[in-house]
Amino acid sequence: MTTLFLIIQLSFLNPGIPTDIDSSEDEAKVETAVVNWANSSFLSHSNYKFEQFKAFYTDDYFIQTARIELYGDKITALKEKKANGEYTGSEETYFADINKLTRAVEKSKAIIKTIDRVTHYQIHFWTNIQTRDGITVYYELNMKLDNDYKVIESLENSSIGKKNDASKIAYKAGNSEVLVIEK
Repeated sequence: MTTLFLIIQLSFLNPGIPTDIDSSEDEAKVETAVVNWANSSFLSHSNYKFEQFKAFYTDDYFIQTARIELYGDKITALKEKKANGEYTGSEETYFADINKLTRAVEKSKAIIKTIDRVTHYQIHFWTNIQTRDGITVYYELNMKLDNDYKVIESLENSSIGKKNDASKIAYKAGNSEVLVIEK
């Protein structure tokens, strides 16, 4: 068990193992989900912007992503060796190795479809929100979304233009969305 743990730890130090996952698609989906949540929650909001997006990827997702990249790199290296005349094995062995690695990639891709990508996403959402006393306050909300891009938490981090602590966000009638935890 200790040896397996050490091997896993050392593999993360290998520069060939990916240390970053492209989060641009997730970030766009999170932003869209937050705007949809705000549109259905607040009586009125405008002029929004986003900052500090972070995806908290699960270990399982990270491992499968690393496997796909690693196997892809091995396939590419094997094909390059073959093309450059550096491959010393037989045609049968070459195709068997390519097929084995391709199956490993497909297996990892299938596994990825069945696991949660993230424990959660976080993003800072700035927007002008109408309050119950009729003024508009510029809020910074720390948003937390689940793996399915559903808002699960909204926490006021700061606000500009609040008259006093009695100023509270005005929600649409019948709002069933997550409410902002205000200061």
